[in-house]
Amino acid sequence: MNTPCRVEAYQGKTKLNDAIKGSDIVLIGDDIFSTPQTCFDVMAPKMQDYAKAISESSPNALIIVAASPINKLVPVLSELLQENGYYDCNRVVGTTSFHNIRANCILASYINTDPRSVFLPVVGGDSEDTIVPLFSQAKPHFNISEVMRF
Repeated sequence: MNTPCRVEAYQGKTKLNDAIKGSDIVLIGDDIFSTPQTCFDVMAPKMQDYAKAISESSPNALIIVAASPINKLVPVLSELLQENGYYDCNRVVGTTSFHNIRANCILASYINTDPRSVFLPVVGGDSEDTIVPLFSQAKPHFNISEVMRF
């Protein structure tokens, strides 16, 4: 969204409370590209730090989990927030929009166009076994059998 906002950078676990103090939105992402289990093993312990910091520094924030596996990390974070005395089911959400962005880029490269002009919706879970691109709903419409020659 193009809105006026102030952005500051913080680094390290010791700066987490300062980084999110008074935030309206807290976005939890990751930089792990591995199996869902490996991602969970790395991210789940971090959720404890996030829950504590959010409870102390931004208890009214909308919390968006964009880290894999979302279907496991959102419940973990929710439980940890409850343990820290803060939890509002209407303020903790998971998002898979990065899957759509990735799908758009891959499709754009196959049909040789700008990714900004492509939309390929993705539904399902957060793992390679459950995520499904909806090619029939893609824009621009294309013939997949012509694009994907096996």
